[in-house]
Amino acid sequence: MGDRMCAKVMMALATIMLPIVIVFMAVSFATDYWLVYTVDRTILRASDNALYTSSATNLADGKYSHTRRNGLFRTCYPGNDTQFLDGAANLLDQHCFHLSYDMPQSTSSYTENYITRIHLIRCWLAFFILALVAFLTAFVFGLILICVIRHKARWAYFASLFSFIAAFSCAASIAFFHGAEYMEKNKISDASAHFPFTWTAPLTNATARSYGYSYILGWVGAVMAGLTASFYAIAGCHFDDSSYERKEPVAKDVYVQPENGYYPSGYNYGYSGYGGQEMYAQQPYMVQQPRYLPVTYGDPYWSAK
Repeated sequence: MGDRMCAKVMMALATIMLPIVIVFMAVSFATDYWLVYTVDRTILRASDNALYTSSATNLADGKYSHTRRNGLFRTCYPGNDTQFLDGAANLLDQHCFHLSYDMPQSTSSYTENYITRIHLIRCWLAFFILALVAFLTAFVFGLILICVIRHKARWAYFASLFSFIAAFSCAASIAFFHGAEYMEKNKISDASAHFPFTWTAPLTNATARSYGYSYILGWVGAVMAGLTASFYAIAGCHFDDSSYERKEPVAKDVYVQPENGYYPSGYNYGYSGYGGQEMYAQQPYMVQQPRYLPVTYGDPYWSAK
């Protein structure tokens, strides 16, 4: 496979993957299936009937003892057993709560681990936004690469760079998500936060944690963004810009052997020395023929012998 063919194949693969990655990242960013808590209410009632009873109607207890799913922006309770939400303020779509990442006005009542978790979640959000912006920029450079004729390698490298930034930012955002999750499971002891580290044993046994499709799409988007960046980088290496340059004729000296006699102007036809006209006529002479060279910056080079 020639360099140009390899470059075109890599560019085609990257162009196909561009909209797919954007969709995956956007869906992961906007949906609420990053972390899913499934609470078996039957097990909870058998092991901790008091919590089971109070959580049925009490909002503070019901928030962490019912099946729910968490995203970047909100927590939702999809089940039918949600009487504790009746009368709750600031509900979204009748069964969701907005997640706020604002720093508490008074941090003295919260542990340092709780504040660290807020910073980690903010980084999770910020790096995911950076990943989306970077990959949209790579998408624009990819479209330019399709449309232009000259300097394709340059645009391929630009698209590759921003795709790499998007892949790194998306992976970093997921890493920050895991950091916040680790703090909730193992470090934060604030009783008012109701994180898994402070749960009772019956509630812990009745709750199963899993990652939803939003989390999976985030990883898939990061991996595909890295592949897209690699494809663009390979295409840039194989693009030969000189083959796409506009060409114009440049004189080239060649030597030919005449079949018939050739006499330069001003030749002394009266000269009858050794060989005479016939000897001169048989010598090769130099003519100029046009050749094609890529036109770059400055004047084209004219060779002269």
